[in-house]
Amino acid sequence: VGGSSEGAGVTFAREPRVAGVAPAVSPEGGGAVLSVAGGEFEDSLRCRLGNVGPVGARWLGAAALDCVSVAMRPGAVRLAVGFGSQAWSSSSAGVLYRATGAVQAVAPESAPAAGGTLLRLTGRDLPSEGAKCLVGGSSSEAWEAGPGELACAAPAGAPGFAVVSLEGWTDGQAVFEYREAAVVRSVAQRAGWAGEGTVFHVAGSNLRASCSVDREPALAHLVSSALAVCEAARAEEGPATLRVGGSPEGAGVSFVGRARVAGVSPAALPEKGGLLLSLAGEGFSDSVGLHCAVGSVAPVQARVVGLEDAECVAVAMPAGPAAVGVGLSAQARSAGGARVEYLGAAQVEAAVPESGPAAGGSPLRLLGRELPRQGARCRVGGGSAEAWGVAEGGVECVLPAGAPGFALVSLEGSAPGAVVFQYREAAVVRSVAQRAGWAGPGGLFHVAGSNLQASCSVGWESAAVAAPAHLVSTALAVCEAAWPEEGPATLRVGGSSEGAGVTFAREPRVVGASPAALSEAGGSAVAVAGDEFSESVGLHCAFGSVAPVPARWVTAQELECMAVARRAGAAAVSVGLSRQARSSDASWVQYVGPAEVEAVVPESGPAAGGSLLRLVGHAIPSEGAVCQVGADLSAVVGVTDGGAECVAPAGAPGFAPVSLEGVAPGALVFEYREA
Repeated sequence: VGGSSEGAGVTFAREPRVAGVAPAVSPEGGGAVLSVAGGEFEDSLRCRLGNVGPVGARWLGAAALDCVSVAMRPGAVRLAVGFGSQAWSSSSAGVLYRATGAVQAVAPESAPAAGGTLLRLTGRDLPSEGAKCLVGGSSSEAWEAGPGELACAAPAGAPGFAVVSLEGWTDGQAVFEYREAAVVRSVAQRAGWAGEGTVFHVAGSNLRASCSVDREPALAHLVSSALAVCEAARAEEGPATLRVGGSPEGAGVSFVGRARVAGVSPAALPEKGGLLLSLAGEGFSDSVGLHCAVGSVAPVQARVVGLEDAECVAVAMPAGPAAVGVGLSAQARSAGGARVEYLGAAQVEAAVPESGPAAGGSPLRLLGRELPRQGARCRVGGGSAEAWGVAEGGVECVLPAGAPGFALVSLEGSAPGAVVFQYREAAVVRSVAQRAGWAGPGGLFHVAGSNLQASCSVGWESAAVAAPAHLVSTALAVCEAAWPEEGPATLRVGGSSEGAGVTFAREPRVVGASPAALSEAGGSAVAVAGDEFSESVGLHCAFGSVAPVPARWVTAQELECMAVARRAGAAAVSVGLSRQARSSDASWVQYVGPAEVEAVVPESGPAAGGSLLRLVGHAIPSEGAVCQVGADLSAVVGVTDGGAECVAPAGAPGFAPVSLEGVAPGALVFEYREA
C-alpha cells in the first residue's frame, strides 16, 4: 500500500455456495447441530446466523460442514458461511428458531425394558424435525407423527422410571416406566369350547391387563401383577397360545367342540349317592380334562369311555330333581342335558299328639316323607302296634303302652326314629277349690292334682263336653266349665280317670233384704228374701264387694246373714257361690252413720207407761228402729222430721237412760214419776 516495498500476502478463494441446512429449526437456547450443504467449502469457513458471526464450524468436505446454533429469540434467520465479518457468502439458507417446548405426555406410559416399543410424545412447541427422543440416558431418532406430536422407538433401558424429553429441545416433564418382561407361569383352566368365550385364570409375574390368543386380542382383567383373568375365544378347534401383557412365552390352551349330553342312566338315585352314572351324548373329549356336573355340584371326576360315552359317580344330594351335564369349568358346561331324581329315605318327621298317657290306647298319627302305604308298624320306644289307617303324608296307629318319659318314634323297618314322644303318667285330680256353679253359664274351677294337662271336660261318663283350660303348672289347672243341667257332674283334667265331683244349681233370685237400714259397724242379722236358694251348694251373701259372707239357709225363699261393717251409703245384697258366680239379682240396703238421741220430749212421765215419747237427735233411722227406755223396749210407731215416736213402756219410778236399740246409744235420761 502507498508504494511500500513489502506488501501483505492475501488469498482469494472462490465464493462458497450455501444450498440448504438440516435441520432447518433450532431451539431458542441454541445448541442444535446444523448440517449445511452447498459447494466450494474450505476448511477455514465459519457460519453466521442472522447477524451473529462468526460461529465455529466443522468442515466435512467441499460440499458439507456442521455448525452449532447459537441462542436467539424465536423467529426466522438466515445462515451464511464465510471467512470474516465482511466476507460472507451471498447465498444463505433459512433457519427457524422456536420457543423451548415441553414433552407433557408419553403413550404408552410403560413398556418392556428391552425397548423397541413405539412411543408417541405430545406437548407444546415440539419441533417437526431434527429431534431425538431422550428416555432416561438413552436416545433415538424422532419423527413427526401428527400436529404437535412426535414418535420414536423406545430405546432399551433399566427397569424403573425414566424422564422423557427431546434431546436439546425440550425439558422432560413426562415419566415413562421400563417394565420387566411379563412371564406366564401357569393357567388354571387349559381348555374351552371352540367358538365361545372361555375364562382363563393366568398366573405369572409382571402381568398386564392385556391378553391375546395366537396374537388375537382378548378381554382381560388384571387382579394383580401375579394374576390376570382372560376371556378368550377362538373359532378353530385345536391348541393355541395364551399370552398376557405381551409376554414372549405364553401358556398352551386347547379349544374343542362343545359337548352335548343326551341321557343318563340310572335316572333314580339315593340321597347318599355313590352309584355309577353312565352318560350318553357326543363330543366327549379325553384330552381336555372333561368332568361331570350334578346339579350345582362340580367338578365331579369323569372317565371318558368314548366320544359318545362317559361315566362318573353320583354325589350325595337332598331328595329332588338334579340336572346332569359335563364341562371344562364352572363357566364351560355342555349343551343339552339330562335329569335324575334323588329319592329320600322314609323318615318320620312329627308325631301328633306329642304326648299321651303311659297306659297307651290313644290314637297316634305319624307324619313324614316317603312313608310306606301298607304293612307299616308303629314303634314307640320298646312297644309297637299295627298301623290301622293311612292318610295323606301320614300313618295312624294306636299308641302302645310305655313307661313314663320320652321315647323315639319310628316305623319299624322303614323309617328311623327322629321324633320324640312323651309318655305321661296318668293325671290325678285331688281337689277342686269351688265345687258348684250355675247351671247354664257355668263357672271357674281351680283344680289341684298331679300330672295335670291343659285340657278339661265336665259331665257324666257317658256324656261329657270339653271346657276351656289354662294350665298353671302340672299341679294346678283352671277350668271354665259350663253344664246345662242341674245336679252333680264330674270335672276331669288331662284325661284323668278319676275326676272331681261338682254341682250345678239354678241361679237364685234376690228380691229383698231386711232391715233396709244398717249401722256402719255392721253386726246385725239381715234376712234375704228371694227364690231358688239351695241348701246343698254352699250359698253365701255378698254386701257390695265384700264376699263371701257366711249365710244360714232358712228356706228355699230365705237366707240369713250378718251385716258386715261398711261406710255409710248404699250397698247391694246378693248371694253367690264364689267371686265369679253371683246372683244377677240384688237388693239394696242403706248403711247409716252413728245415730245420736239428743232430746226426749217429754222428759218425764208416769211409771205406768203409755205416754207418747218423741226422741229427737242426729241420723235417726227412718225405719226399723226400736226405742229402749231403761231395760224395756218399745217399737217406733211414727217417724217425723229428725225424730222417732214410740209409746213409753212401764217402768219403776226413777231415772232411766233413753236410746234407739242397736242404733243410737243412751245419752239422755227419762224420769218415771209415781202416780
